Amino acid sequence: MSVTNQTTMEDLAKRLGVTKMTVSRAMRSDSPVNKETRRRVLEAAEEMGYRPNSAAKAMGSGKFGNVALVTGDNPYYSLMPPMMLRGLDGALAEANVHLTCSHFTNEQLTNSKFVPKIAKSLFVDGMLISYNAKIPARMIELIEECRSPTVWINSRHDHDCVRPDDSQAASAATRSLLELGHTRCAFVIPHRNVARPDEPEHYSEIDRIEGYRKEIASAGLTPLIIGDPNPEQLPENGRNVKELSEHFRHPERPTAVVCYSMVQATRVYAAVLLAGLRIPEDVSLVTFDGEMPGLVPLPIDAMVVPEYAIGQAAGLAMLEKITSPDKPIPSRVLGFTWRCCGSSRPLDSV
Repeated sequence: MSVTNQTTMEDLAKRLGVTKMTVSRAMRSDSPVNKETRRRVLEAAEEMGYRPNSAAKAMGSGKFGNVALVTGDNPYYSLMPPMMLRGLDGALAEANVHLTCSHFTNEQLTNSKFVPKIAKSLFVDGMLISYNAKIPARMIELIEECRSPTVWINSRHDHDCVRPDDSQAASAATRSLLELGHTRCAFVIPHRNVARPDEPEHYSEIDRIEGYRKEIASAGLTPLIIGDPNPEQLPENGRNVKELSEHFRHPERPTAVVCYSMVQATRVYAAVLLAGLRIPEDVSLVTFDGEMPGLVPLPIDAMVVPEYAIGQAAGLAMLEKITSPDKPIPSRVLGFTWRCCGSSRPLDSV
């Protein structure tokens, strides 16, 4: 029989010589059906191209078996790394729940008439929100008011969110350099955080600086915060790299640097070389990175965001919210891992 998108449950029943009720039960993992019968039904459904009707399924069970991944229209504010998406989809697939990806404009996500209809219009049982920078306050209010099962990914909320522990990771990165004997340890951040420290684009900008300051204070040292002159430009922009290199040309220069991200680390790497120094022989360097190495293959030690684990935890949290939509889930904060690439060494070796 040729594959068709119009295959119905009745077609399956006729093909297998069973009732529609048997087919319906076999398609549901929580229904008592003989294993061999379920196997035959699922194989025939795959062969014939049968797809369950979401609306009919919802009428019978009260659930669509789908959840939405909601993102904003600015990709920089809704970053979803491939490993995070893989972990998320895998956790949902284990429960036979499908993922629908949708992006909306800020106008839509702050519209009191639009937000309450998102879940119903997409035929989903809940929403995973991947909007993690400059989140409109009105958007948060409306999502809370609509009471649809919701889990936030990589943004900080009092509950119902999954995120990495940026403060702890920055503490660990800084501590690793202090334990190597470095007392002139700097933190390089995007320039906007120097100009507007109380207006971060992402909560991690505050948390990572906080973790650095905590370790520096515990060691009785003075923090040295350096603003990346122009974080939007690539390292090839010689004028800005030269400005950054001036920090490494004087006798009291930093002997170790923690960078907010691989963007800053790449620029610091270039600035150190421009100053006639070497990494790690003259300057130790540590940064933060994702599980998949960036486009610039520099050997830089990094605290690695647990992207796959975050996605997986978000998927499991979503399943929990669907089961108990009115029960707040405590925020799930996951630790980073360490990737050693040889860019840091003891001070007495410098």
